[in-house]
Formats: sequence, structure tokens, C-alpha cells
Amino acid sequence: MPGANLHEVQRMFAESGAFIFGRRTYEIADGWRGRHPVDGMPVFVLTHDPPPDFPHGPSNLTFVTDGIESAIDQARAVAGDKDIKLGGTSPGKQALAAGLCDEILIHLAPYLLGGGVRLFDPMPDGIQLERLSSSDGPFATHLRYRVTGEPRST
Repeated sequence: MPGANLHEVQRMFAESGAFIFGRRTYEIADGWRGRHPVDGMPVFVLTHDPPPDFPHGPSNLTFVTDGIESAIDQARAVAGDKDIKLGGTSPGKQALAAGLCDEILIHLAPYLLGGGVRLFDPMPDGIQLERLSSSDGPFATHLRYRVTGEPRST
């Protein structure tokens, strides 16, 4: 992962104090087999139904059943002065709709998928973005936006 791609991934991990993922991402990643790519990083998984058995390892996995606000509060409590990163479509959409996102990082890879969950559909009106940076690497284009507008119901 040379060049811009490596730099962006290293930056993302260095800025991070905790991660929040949805259950779908957790399942696709097979629970990271108990070892998230950043060992020891607190990982919160949003779910309605926590798995009875899950892989244990150096990663600190916590299953959150009472919503995005609770997941963000729990992540804030352990992240210190670092950022909370949300991975996957569901947590990102929920946090944007609730007005709980400061920035959006998009890593756009040159692969077209025939299915999956749409990131920005449906979304409430009023969310505005200000581009902070973009970089292009051989494996992805990395986009960073500040969220400047507040969501409003339609």
C-alpha cells in the first residue's frame, strides 16, 4: 500500500481513539477474529442483537444495543483527545442524521459493487459539506469533508 494510500491509513489510525462499526461490517470482517487492525483500539459495534459468542483477542469489542448516541458517548469516554471513527454505512448515516458528525472521510476505491447499502440515501436535507482535503493514490482517492450544515426533517 505505497504512497498516498499508506499515508492516509496511517493518519486515520494515528488520529483515532475509538472506532464504531455496524453489525454488518462486523459480520463481513468476521469480528476481525478478535484482532482489529489497530490492536487494543476500542471498537464499538452497533447491533440490536449481540452475538452470544464472538472472537476474543487484543481488540476491545463492545456491543452497543441502545443506539448511535450511546455508542458515541461510550467511544468518547475512552478516546481521550483523539477522534472517534465510524466505519460502515449504518453508523455513518445514523450519526449524520442525528447531527453527530464533524467530518466525513471517504476512501473511494475503483471497484463497482452490484449491491450493498447506500451511504447517502436516504438522508435528511440540510447537511452541507466543506472539502478539507483530497489525495489520490494508486488504490483509492481519499476525501475529507467538514460537516457544516445541520440535518433537518423533510
